[in-house]
Amino acid sequence: SVSVSPVAAPYAISGGTCGSTLNPNSFCAIQLTVTPTAPGPVAATSLTVTTNALNSLAPVTLSGTGSLPTAILPAAYSFGNVPVGTASALKTVYLYNYQLTPISVSVSPVAAPYAITGGTCGTALAASSYCTINLTLTPNSQGAVPPTSLSVATNALNSPLTVTLSGSGIAPVTVSRTGVAFGTVAVGTTSPTRTITVTNNQTSSLTINSLAVTPGTPYSITPLSTCLNPTVAAGASCTVIMSFNPVTTGAAPPHR
Repeated sequence: SVSVSPVAAPYAISGGTCGSTLNPNSFCAIQLTVTPTAPGPVAATSLTVTTNALNSLAPVTLSGTGSLPTAILPAAYSFGNVPVGTASALKTVYLYNYQLTPISVSVSPVAAPYAITGGTCGTALAASSYCTINLTLTPNSQGAVPPTSLSVATNALNSPLTVTLSGSGIAPVTVSRTGVAFGTVAVGTTSPTRTITVTNNQTSSLTINSLAVTPGTPYSITPLSTCLNPTVAAGASCTVIMSFNPVTTGAAPPHR
């Protein structure tokens, strides 16, 4: 004779071939499932089968772990500093379906100046697979861009899924200083040099069309200035090295 005891939820006996008796020299099967109610380890339990045979059967220990049916990673994305009027590099988020069945997918638009610019996510996602969503940020002013959220709805239990987006707008080109003071310098001598760094924050090269000081003034740009090369690569910097050569006493007029 055979007696199969019930198992504690969320485990369940879902079928099999074992009945109340078992023929000599034969076997039967017991099918089991677990349906976790929350992420994390599921409390272990035992399956107990008793018979009228001389040897007792050891209980079968059941265990498992609950995982979220779907996930979107990362949960937050910062585009960092992006030049005003320029689209950032693509950022990609990944939508995962951990279930054994397909899910429906609906990706909501994001608020400007953020934008969805492609990806592989459609209206459905196959079981045990993932898809991608590509995003960009194109700031229209300098400073922090108000954060927004990317929202993805599915027919899974943990819908909707969200990703927080943030970033800042910066000037396409920045300089390390907006003024240079040489202090007091003896007439007929050359001051210590002062360096201005010019940074190209764009994702494309920068062309410097002109680099000069007002003719006839005691200020000069030294040949060591790397900004004399008219092209500055994307994300790179160059230097303008200045000197002051006074020819008369008194305060020299400021110049650009």
